[in-house]
Amino acid sequence: MKKPVKITVIVVVVLAGLLVGADYGLAAAAEYQVSKKMRTNLNLANDPSVNIHGFPFITQALAGDYQDITVNATGVPAKNTLRDLEVDADLHNVRVKLSDLLSGNVSQVRVDEVDGQVKVKASDIGRLLGIPDLTINPVSLDTVVGAGAQAAQDQRMKLQYPGVTNPLTSEAGVMLSGSTLIAGEQTTVNVYGVISVTGGGITIAPKNVQLTNGLVSGTLPPSVLQALLPKFQTSLSSSTLQMPFAVQATGVQVESGAVVVQGKADNIVLSSGTLNQ
Repeated sequence: MKKPVKITVIVVVVLAGLLVGADYGLAAAAEYQVSKKMRTNLNLANDPSVNIHGFPFITQALAGDYQDITVNATGVPAKNTLRDLEVDADLHNVRVKLSDLLSGNVSQVRVDEVDGQVKVKASDIGRLLGIPDLTINPVSLDTVVGAGAQAAQDQRMKLQYPGVTNPLTSEAGVMLSGSTLIAGEQTTVNVYGVISVTGGGITIAPKNVQLTNGLVSGTLPPSVLQALLPKFQTSLSSSTLQMPFAVQATGVQVESGAVVVQGKADNIVLSSGTLNQ
């Protein structure tokens, strides 16, 4: 009696293993097709990373409703302006037929919700400003605007997004540091400014400058400051930022070495045979 039971258990385990393997294989095939489409549409040198989450995959595939798909692409160029964007997207409840997804012939995709972000590195912003050694670091709004500015924004965010931890913010303090020629002297410059979301893109507005060279050190007189500040001001439109999947920028964060632009989109339809807009 024991031997048949043992054989049955082994058969069940083997079959389960085969089914799991087939499920992962089908998911991998679907991820490959999405990755190829994204590589073409984003003009990438390599395939982006695509993960279709949730197990079993086959139940999602048969329903044509995928609970969570994440996409990550690095080294994304944008309009001959930016060269090294990092694009991330998290798509919830993606509706597309399995046959279309596996064939790569996707004419229409419906998505309930998308969380997207684009990371703009200091090297790209430095190229725009003509400062090759530019570095970026976060600072409190108090440092830039004045005492109480950061607390006021935090309070606004709590009221706007009750119960949400680390909600998106429409502006943040930033410090840009680099070297440039001023009056013929190579000068180390620290610029304190506010980066904000404007019209679906972002704007960096410098407010204060500190500098050091062989002649001067410290804060500049107001007349000199006003002449120098425009050199560090720049804007990036929503189209330049390459926000993924029709996402519009609604929040911004500053981290060491980069600016992160974030956004959300609800109830979108991706069409015309593409998987991004």
